[in-house]
Amino acid sequence: MADYFISPSGNDGNAGSIGSPRLTIPGGIALLSSGDTLNLRTGTYLGNSIGSYANLFNGRGGTSWSNLTTIQAYQSEVAQIVDPNGFGVSTPSSGQVCAWIQFKNLIIDGGSGAGGGDNGGQTHHIKWDGCEIKNCPQSGLFMGGSSGMDGEYGWAIRCNVHHNGGFVGYAFSDPANDHFDHGIYISSSYNVVEYCDIHDQAHGWGIHNYGGNPNYNIYRYNKIHRNGNETSSTAGVILATGFRNKLHNNLIINNSNGLNIGLGGQDNETLNNTFYGNGLYFAPNNAHPTPVITVDEGLRAVVKNNLSVNNRMNYFQLSSQTQHSNNGFGTV
Repeated sequence: MADYFISPSGNDGNAGSIGSPRLTIPGGIALLSSGDTLNLRTGTYLGNSIGSYANLFNGRGGTSWSNLTTIQAYQSEVAQIVDPNGFGVSTPSSGQVCAWIQFKNLIIDGGSGAGGGDNGGQTHHIKWDGCEIKNCPQSGLFMGGSSGMDGEYGWAIRCNVHHNGGFVGYAFSDPANDHFDHGIYISSSYNVVEYCDIHDQAHGWGIHNYGGNPNYNIYRYNKIHRNGNETSSTAGVILATGFRNKLHNNLIINNSNGLNIGLGGQDNETLNNTFYGNGLYFAPNNAHPTPVITVDEGLRAVVKNNLSVNNRMNYFQLSSQTQHSNNGFGTV
């Protein structure tokens, strides 16, 4: 396992050592073997979406969560990637595999974190650790795809995901379309999102579990706040489709609404969460206030041990098939 370096003062003809760094992220990736680390020195890296270089990762990924190929900011230095086209691993060519790759302690400004695709290859076991993902024109972090193992087994931990969505293809003022981009959008299975701060997505949901095959995902120990808009029924979290997803031990605070569990899934769990101030942050203009937890009729779901305090509509609307107990309500 080797360490390589890039710097805004480097050159892609260099060896990639700390004393002789390369210049670009693709130039650095070209040096990597399985389990190696590419360190980004302080600076801003512009253009050339990593999504366009997905095939460079083929054969360069690690072998397990304990042996990842890593792209990271060097030590405590600040490395920022500015790219409106996105940053991450997406759309590898047919037969190509991008897997067991980690992005760590990076600032991603103006693109989208991508961990999936649908171009005939496979993308899986992608980890986002300690990254700040902001100002992305669409969803901040995406895990998913439409073929193979696209986006499965992703892991986001300790990330700060904020101020994403609502810039591409329509105006902020378009109520029919201004809620389609989210903090974290997951349409694949076996992902974990934990210890993240997900906030201030002005037009969409904080976490959006929808489409494709979003099953067996775990969302836990996150702070999800100030997400949504006043012109549509957005919320802090939606488990719209998929089955056996788990929403555990989260703080869901001051969003346009709290949680919706949609008719397209089943056996989704909501346990030990705190819902506070949802709907109030947007009052009195929120035209679509809902109960703090809404479970669509006919859907099997589990809603237990949750606390609902000081929400605009401080009650749960549960289907007749919902298993529910030990939920608390109150004001402070």
